[in-house]
Amino acid sequence: MKKLIAATLAAILLFTLAACGKDNTDADSTEDSTAPVDGMEVVIGYDEDGKAVTEIVPTTKYQGTTDPMTELTVVIPYNYIYSLDEKYQQDIQLFATDNGFISCTPDEANGKITFVMTAAAHNTFLSEKRWELSQIFLSLINTYPFFDQCIANNIEYTDMTIRVDRKAYENDDSAAMIIDYVGSLCMNSYQIFLTTTNYYCNIKIVDKDTGEVIKELSKTSVFSN
Repeated sequence: MKKLIAATLAAILLFTLAACGKDNTDADSTEDSTAPVDGMEVVIGYDEDGKAVTEIVPTTKYQGTTDPMTELTVVIPYNYIYSLDEKYQQDIQLFATDNGFISCTPDEANGKITFVMTAAAHNTFLSEKRWELSQIFLSLINTYPFFDQCIANNIEYTDMTIRVDRKAYENDDSAAMIIDYVGSLCMNSYQIFLTTTNYYCNIKIVDKDTGEVIKELSKTSVFSN
């Protein structure tokens, strides 16, 4: 059973094709295209009609700086390299180049990789990560019937609310493993690229019909210091 679930998750990671659309996409896109915005527009997904869903990322999100060209240093665990494509495992410098980073200094002896990048490149990278997560979440929702809708989260994925069909959730032996996977994914593929080393994810599992909190989880990453 566990092998089957693991295989399913691997397939989801490789073949996520649809994105989580937003009901207010048209209104937001029109508003964003006409109003002056101090920031940058990035594509975070595609709706059911194939139309790009965009997000305006203001400069206030540049990790504490208002200058998109300011250089940031992000230190991540060296073990992260083993989750990358094989070509990047063989050449982590290529990973940095492909993502527009300024430099990459791997230090296997001390268990870390240090990236230097502009605030703008950092923001673009995180936006692409959010898009990837939305793809995976939608695939999970479409695969496991206990999920009710798109998974709600804050921008740093430290707080999540997952609405479920209670009966389906309680009768699905894989539910706990899937939700644990969601939390781990948020920390280990997204939060480690924030300029912090305190990775955690608080998850509320909520009954879609009553709003009752069925369970609360507080997860920390294996990479947390």
